Amino acid sequence: MNTQGSNRTAPNSMAYRVAFTTAEILRLDAAALADATRTIAPASLLLDVNPARAASPLLVLAADTPDQIDRHPASACARHVHLPDRILIPGLVNAHTHLDLTTIGPQPYAGDFSSWLDMVRRSRPTEPDAIAAAVCDGARMSLAAGVVAVGDIAGAPRGQPTLVPAQALAATGLTGVSFLEYFAIGKGAAALDRIQRLIQSAPRSLGPVRVGLQPHATGTVGLAGYLWAADLAAQGWPVSSHVAETIDERELIARAAGPQREFLDRLALWDDTLLNELGHGRSPVEHLRAVFERARFLLAHVNDASDADIELLARTRQSVAYCPLASEYFGNHANLGPHRYRDMLAAGVNVCLGTDSIINQSPGGGLSIWREMKLLRRRDHTPARDLLAMATVNGARALGLHAEQWTFTPDHAICALASVVVSPTHSGQDPLETALEFTHEPELLMHAN
Repeated sequence: MNTQGSNRTAPNSMAYRVAFTTAEILRLDAAALADATRTIAPASLLLDVNPARAASPLLVLAADTPDQIDRHPASACARHVHLPDRILIPGLVNAHTHLDLTTIGPQPYAGDFSSWLDMVRRSRPTEPDAIAAAVCDGARMSLAAGVVAVGDIAGAPRGQPTLVPAQALAATGLTGVSFLEYFAIGKGAAALDRIQRLIQSAPRSLGPVRVGLQPHATGTVGLAGYLWAADLAAQGWPVSSHVAETIDERELIARAAGPQREFLDRLALWDDTLLNELGHGRSPVEHLRAVFERARFLLAHVNDASDADIELLARTRQSVAYCPLASEYFGNHANLGPHRYRDMLAAGVNVCLGTDSIINQSPGGGLSIWREMKLLRRRDHTPARDLLAMATVNGARALGLHAEQWTFTPDHAICALASVVVSPTHSGQDPLETALEFTHEPELLMHAN
């Protein structure tokens, strides 16, 4: 069990990390406690901690106000930890990220998505050691931001799917899914054989990390490649894809034209047989209707969605990983209009949060789901509880994890415990909303992996 959180150093940070070496009862007294179901202020959390109990090392005994915890029979023998300026929250979930691009670092965007993709193809690590190092760097950034579970896209350098990112991720302490990326469209459709051969020998999981599939996007994978993934999803393989991300994608799917068509031409991938699938006026979501009828996917972005698209996503029980900072970076919030994540939530779509890659983050910003939450709170005034749900239980569900491990439910295990600074001067306000007004990142106190 990792009880020390990340390796990040910050003023006074060690004062807020909870270390232990043997089984014991811990009582954490804090300014507040919040999860997707409730907020308590002030709050006490009573934990039965046992590193030898592999199934549930961090077991919640009670979460309530301090006077109620005083009455709990286990409180008398508990070791006390005082966190008077902190709000306790579960560890966070980054449902869509590209850790193997971490060493590229933040980069500017000039407005041409195809040129941006060319930059990524030129700059990404391609050798196994370099790929693994990038994943490890991204994992360290994630843990430093209180993230303990990820939906990571295991990129296919030079079009070759590889297990290297999944193997590296499994050794980092993060849990989640490593989605093996593949491309297969037009004259390149035969590339589907590569991922099919890899899957035949691939493990279903590597330690705490499940192995999944990532048909890259509607502009780079034909319907046959999606339907194959849907069949595996029905057998329990996690599957993700980039869908409805840009206005260029809309133009390709609806009219078989635009910059993404030109991109396929330039790479000698366009084949006129694609006109059987493209150019029929459909949206990217509608384009995949038959796929969604077969299986559930985790769809990254969905920046472009009509009422009919949202109805289809809700009816077929898809999950959407919205990446707010990436959407603004690429100009999609302006070009396609405000993201409809709130309409999706209201319709019953499981919307979670992602960071996308380090490339679209601000310098020094790391890979922080908390920053994604702060943007939505500041820009859209989204209720803090909804944001925390998107960053915890919704992301866990999207990745096929046990959502109850991201709530403080008595007699249930938690995956991780984090804390965030909250100001005592904001009395009367929701402490979670107050915490989102500060620049402080969440810090891991305890981590079960």
